[in-house]
Amino acid sequence: MARMKITRPFYWLIAIAAAIATFVVAAAWEISREKAIHAQLSVKPFQRHSSISAQPVVSAIGTRISVPFTTLAGLLEQETTDPQQATGERQKCRKLIGVDICATLLWTYQIERTDPVIVEQFNNQLRLSVPLIINGALGIDGRGGRLLGLKNKKFNAEVQLIADLDFNIDSQWCPTISADISHRWISDPRLFIARDLSINLSSSADKALVKKTASLERKFATLIDCGKFRSAADSHWHHYSLPVTLPPDQPAFLTIVPEHAIAGTSKVLEDQLLIDLEIGATLALAQQPITGHKLVLPALRHDIASPGAVDIRLPVHIGYPHLESLLNARLGDKSFVDNGREIKIRQVSLYPTDQRLVFAVDFELSAYTNWLSSSGTLYLSGLPVLDHDSNTLTFDDLTLTSILDNRIWSLVSTAFHPHVVNMLKEKAVFPLSPHIEKLEKSLASALTEISPGDAINLQASPPRVTLVTVNPEADSLAALVHVTTRLHATVLPTRLIED
Repeated sequence: MARMKITRPFYWLIAIAAAIATFVVAAAWEISREKAIHAQLSVKPFQRHSSISAQPVVSAIGTRISVPFTTLAGLLEQETTDPQQATGERQKCRKLIGVDICATLLWTYQIERTDPVIVEQFNNQLRLSVPLIINGALGIDGRGGRLLGLKNKKFNAEVQLIADLDFNIDSQWCPTISADISHRWISDPRLFIARDLSINLSSSADKALVKKTASLERKFATLIDCGKFRSAADSHWHHYSLPVTLPPDQPAFLTIVPEHAIAGTSKVLEDQLLIDLEIGATLALAQQPITGHKLVLPALRHDIASPGAVDIRLPVHIGYPHLESLLNARLGDKSFVDNGREIKIRQVSLYPTDQRLVFAVDFELSAYTNWLSSSGTLYLSGLPVLDHDSNTLTFDDLTLTSILDNRIWSLVSTAFHPHVVNMLKEKAVFPLSPHIEKLEKSLASALTEISPGDAINLQASPPRVTLVTVNPEADSLAALVHVTTRLHATVLPTRLIED
């Protein structure tokens, strides 16, 4: 077989091909190395975080136990509706023309109410007053009466019955309406028999009124059945686990554990005689309801009690995935073009570093040719700030972390840096009002679950949620919220009045 003769040009061709192949491989390796090394364009901050304290604390829940004026006035009207009858006699002697003449005075009268009960406030107490009319007749038994024509002498008088009421609850949860009842004569039941002879029957009427007063004071003192009231309080002194929905859509429980109770002094407000009752309770948010239901009703302490208001602070968490989905949805396929270079945002992810939030921006870079196309991650951080007027979450001091020296950054620095900062300032704005409104509705619904039954009517005003502060935590942005509302408990007399 003849051997092939290799000419010099062929060696040169092989050498050139080998050189080109070497260059391509080296270039590909270099570009690959550049992509691998320089995909991170700025320093990645360490992930560090602190937490808003979620430790439950004892909060004051103010409640007002009240009795309507209509109930109290109704009792007095009821007890003075039927006329009160009274009779009496007295022997009276008088010297007449030098002769002692004795006669037995006989009288009969009735006390009745003709006008409604008057309700007013007096010295921070509730004053009930009612006018009473006394109509009667007096006669003299025997010959003296016939001689003087005093067999049926008519008389009348007017007296005002006054009841000053106070409301108390003792340490054993026994409520009492204390009544200080007196009367004041407007006109005396005085009867003139002759020119210088008269008789005043006020002392007799006083005895009847005092007897009526004692009966009324007992009626007021036992108006609210002690056993029923204490039983109602005892049956509702337990743990509460109220289902709520936290932003954005996280099921949870608002747990309430009553600890102590303080009763203040009674007061008159609008149309109620009331006592402020402060319930000290531990409130917290939990993922599971509290087990164990019944608690021992403690002795009621007496001190200055807060008004009927709930004032608590609770941490609410908004997960980073939720914020990321909102932010990435706003960005879409956001891209910037500068001198033929297209820079496209792929996605933004979030994580905390101390008190700041890091925005990790992943992007793709397409330069003049596909040969120089690449991708990378840029890290910016900002301080989360709450605008309390608009309930909006924004980020202040949004800055790029330290730049790493690489070739890709030289391509994107002029076009990408200002665009991405301005873009995040514009897009990383999160209105929190919808979350607040949703939380308010959820809490309002939960509070309706505190049902004291038919003994006490509980009303809760719409809760108001305000943002206090915000803090980046490990997996979520935690907002401390301030929740205020009012709980008003009204005694239902039809259920707690003594039978």
